[in-house]
Amino acid sequence: MNISNFFSQYNLHDSLLESIKFDEINKLAILTVDFCYWQQEKYMDNQPETGMVNIIFTNVSHFNYEPYSINSDEITDVKLNSDNSVTIVTLNDITNESHTILIAADNVQIEEVITE
Repeated sequence: MNISNFFSQYNLHDSLLESIKFDEINKLAILTVDFCYWQQEKYMDNQPETGMVNIIFTNVSHFNYEPYSINSDEITDVKLNSDNSVTIVTLNDITNESHTILIAADNVQIEEVITE
């Protein structure tokens, strides 16, 4: 789905960013997130409150992120931009610094991370 639809359906606030991978050749960005299911509109009490997911951006046309040591950084803000991009702001609780990720992509999807 496109970025606008994705972020109208999913709320990332309070979820924790665990890692970011960017593949420039394949135009792919993957954010691994400890996702707050409880923040979602259709959440039900019998579901897990959180879980690991990959948020996969495909056909990425713009990716702006200054690498740093991620430590389960809280996602504090998500802003949809008019140019088919999203700005994600995280807070690192060790350094107390905010970091910004800007991604423009044609599509984005969410996949649960299966752990054995």
